[in-house]
Amino acid sequence: MFQMIRLLILSNRFQRCFNLLPADNIENCKRDILFITLAGIDRCHGFYDYIMMKLNIIGTAEKILLLFIFIIVNSLFASCTASAPALHTKYFWEKTYGSSNNETFGDIERVFDGYIIAGSTYSENNKDDVLIIKIDKSGSIVWYKKYGNRDYDRALAVKKIYKGFIAAGMTGVSGKATRDAWLLKIDSDGDIIWNKMLGGSGNEVLRSMDVEPDGYIFVGETSSFGRGKQSIWAVKTDKHGVIRWHNALGKGPLNKGVDIKKTGDGYILIGDILRDGASDVIVVKLDKKGRKVWERIYGGNMDDYAASIKVLPDGYVIAATTESKGAGGKDAWLLKLDANGRLEWDNTLGGSEDDSARYIEDIGNGFVISGSSASASFKFNEMAWIVKTDFYGNKIWERFYKKAFVAEKVIRTPRGYIIAGVTSKFGAGKGDIWVVKVDEDGKLNERSEPAGKKK
Repeated sequence: MFQMIRLLILSNRFQRCFNLLPADNIENCKRDILFITLAGIDRCHGFYDYIMMKLNIIGTAEKILLLFIFIIVNSLFASCTASAPALHTKYFWEKTYGSSNNETFGDIERVFDGYIIAGSTYSENNKDDVLIIKIDKSGSIVWYKKYGNRDYDRALAVKKIYKGFIAAGMTGVSGKATRDAWLLKIDSDGDIIWNKMLGGSGNEVLRSMDVEPDGYIFVGETSSFGRGKQSIWAVKTDKHGVIRWHNALGKGPLNKGVDIKKTGDGYILIGDILRDGASDVIVVKLDKKGRKVWERIYGGNMDDYAASIKVLPDGYVIAATTESKGAGGKDAWLLKLDANGRLEWDNTLGGSEDDSARYIEDIGNGFVISGSSASASFKFNEMAWIVKTDFYGNKIWERFYKKAFVAEKVIRTPRGYIIAGVTSKFGAGKGDIWVVKVDEDGKLNERSEPAGKKK
């Protein structure tokens, strides 16, 4: 009887995915699948991981088929929940990844059998190389590879694609002022399939991306195109990295593209613009051809910076950092927008010192924000920080992690969260990539394993 009731609930929650309304998108379907996964399928979460990976790379027809399969499997194998083992010491862990040199964090994504991490490493020959690390669900390294194109190479975003991964960032030559956007496609073992440089005579960088059935969408900035010294740059490519269209956006002399997500009828992006001597948050809606539909600007008299955006069934939620309002010098800033980008509510999070937001994760009944905080330290040193809020941005709890100075990203998992960032407080070198698996309350289990080996 319970299974029949749950399937009736699921039919309603999946209705918008099957109807394929213009305002819908794959992110909404992911939220609904996560709902049933957390409701009962725990030991079977490997199948959930498989569905999540597939939804990023397939088209509409295949997506619907997979959703039906998931409902059937959920009904047939719900008994696996009753026999799920208790949490063990390998489930919660804290590890660093790096060498004796300096590593920087770019991005982390959850995949079927673990996680993929992208960043950069300062090599022995005075070059920055792209660093991509595949780890399993316990944080152990599966493979660890460096990629050098020129003298200055960095990966700022990574995504799972069919039979591999794609990373985006920048590349440049020492002694030259210009940088190019760089795409790197690798297979499941980390071997290069192709790499592409994009840009013009000036500087280009790609900071965020999303995967579509026919290619990829990116956002960053450019000085080769647009009216100001630096414009927000939205770029659509096919599966081979060939540009289909690009658009330079923004206002004023300096603009920065920060994050982009696909929607049912186009794309939504956020960035920073310099206006009247201060930075403001800009939100831009694009159609599927990259043409601007609308833009909104939010900010005050001081500097305000965009960090991350999520697509919701009724609009968008943005994580940003503000100096214009709040309790301290800087505070995390949440903004809820309707489908047309109009502000519905906003809220600040933080204490009397500097606190900043880097990423926001939608967990269905609220949000989890990652960033850094100096408010909890007597010495005013920044620590990695995550905050859980309700659906209106009100704080439920916050956690501080002393071993790292920033939490760049947080990812929801069936039993908690993966948090990733940078540390110089422990590890192998001057700076290392830091990843921690915590429970649903943001706590690291006391029996967790010690820090892992460094490459």
